[in-house]
Amino acid sequence: MIYFFDDAAIAAAHNLEPVPGPVEKLGTVLEPDRPSDGKRCMSFASSIVLLEDGRWRMYYSVSDFAANLRSIAIAESADGLHWEKPMLGQVQVDGEDTNRLAIKGLAEGVERCTQPQVSRVDGGHWRMYFWVNHRPFLRYLMAESGDGLHWEVADFDQPIIYHPLELGSWIWTPGLPPPVEARDQGPGQEALGRFVPGEEAQWGHLLERLDAEELVRLKGLRANDAVYVHRDEERGLYELYAPWPMCNIEGSPRRWEDDNAPFMLRAIHRRTSTDGQNWSDADLIIAPDAGDRTDQQFYYLAVHRQAGWRIGMLGSYPVAAKTMDIELCFSRDGQRWDRPLRVPWIRREDDEEAGMVYAPDRLLEAGDDWLLLYTANPCLHGEVRDPQRERATVRAARFPKNRFMGLATAAGGMGRLWTRPFVLGGTELRVDARLDGCLRAELCDPFGKPLPGFESDRCRVVSGDRVDHVLRWEGAEVAPYQYNAVSLRLEVEQGAIYNIHW
Repeated sequence: MIYFFDDAAIAAAHNLEPVPGPVEKLGTVLEPDRPSDGKRCMSFASSIVLLEDGRWRMYYSVSDFAANLRSIAIAESADGLHWEKPMLGQVQVDGEDTNRLAIKGLAEGVERCTQPQVSRVDGGHWRMYFWVNHRPFLRYLMAESGDGLHWEVADFDQPIIYHPLELGSWIWTPGLPPPVEARDQGPGQEALGRFVPGEEAQWGHLLERLDAEELVRLKGLRANDAVYVHRDEERGLYELYAPWPMCNIEGSPRRWEDDNAPFMLRAIHRRTSTDGQNWSDADLIIAPDAGDRTDQQFYYLAVHRQAGWRIGMLGSYPVAAKTMDIELCFSRDGQRWDRPLRVPWIRREDDEEAGMVYAPDRLLEAGDDWLLLYTANPCLHGEVRDPQRERATVRAARFPKNRFMGLATAAGGMGRLWTRPFVLGGTELRVDARLDGCLRAELCDPFGKPLPGFESDRCRVVSGDRVDHVLRWEGAEVAPYQYNAVSLRLEVEQGAIYNIHW
């Protein structure tokens, strides 16, 4: 299959512009409908796991800032659209059982947990990574379970990741060593109050416990929240994608003082691990560049695996607007990422999702389509603590499995594309396209010369909206060219093409 987000597959293109694939919204599938949910139900940085019986289990975050609530709950579904919240017998609210998890092994008095990333590991065991957000602790922990329902933290004092809040304000000044003796360097209490409001908030409680050498080591283990952990079962490798909190110094053109953390510029980094406990150093993989607005930052990266590709759902955060969108990006290896679109994939179209939309950790199979269960917020970034604005729901969207990105003709024009040579692996050539006009094709040798009988004027005209338009030529058959190196020219009038397959 040739995807058009793969620049390496395209030799030349004219009058064709990259566009996100079409998405059909299906409405709300999970919402806060009981006291134990608080005001927000979120699939953001949470997990959806396929169970052995074919049902789906969602580990989602619930919160209510006014009630000091952050917790992890579960819901289950047979189709990804209709969800039930099973009572677990672990946490009660107002004397009633709930679907919330009670995690063992936390420090005394710690309760606020969020953003669960859950996977199965060898031997039928389960593993969950999650944030503890309970001052003075703000750290990313690992818990284990035998059944996916009863969890215990392996070691509270050995987090996978530390939030900069625990390390101290010195972390925001490039080149500054840990000021164990001079703890007031870096952003002050006023900046902290905007970043993490609350009387219990303080910078760097670890400064009181650790020496400078250990603080430098932990500096390498830092990340902002919104972490996604993916397990490659075939390779036995874990991948972690998280916001890297770059220092955003005063005077920088990319610093915005009305952000809740103007001292931080959010980019994306990646770590890998063979055991899920010991992780590589951070590799910075996505950062704002010259093609972005000066206020562009990136909040998270969720990764979907398909046909040898990593398809990223990137949290796009334009700081001046304080909105959040999902931008698609693409990678072969998880390290080098291409961003050919740089526009929102899921458009914010009504009041319930007017402010921010977020991706979960995976897409769900639904026949020939994928389901995306995204989090919708009516408020802007920084407004979530407003009790009048605080709300979040999980909504569903559906789209064809191979229509992540297409190439569309400019208004009123004819688009042309020539592929690089490829080995034809089947007996037919098919094009996934939405054509208000028409399409013609020319099957060529690897260097672009039309093969006899496969000229464009002998191609049967293709039109309409199908994922499997078959290319046919009068008096010529494609089958004899199976496993030959060929190339293909397309002429597109008023439409969008998404992929070529056989």
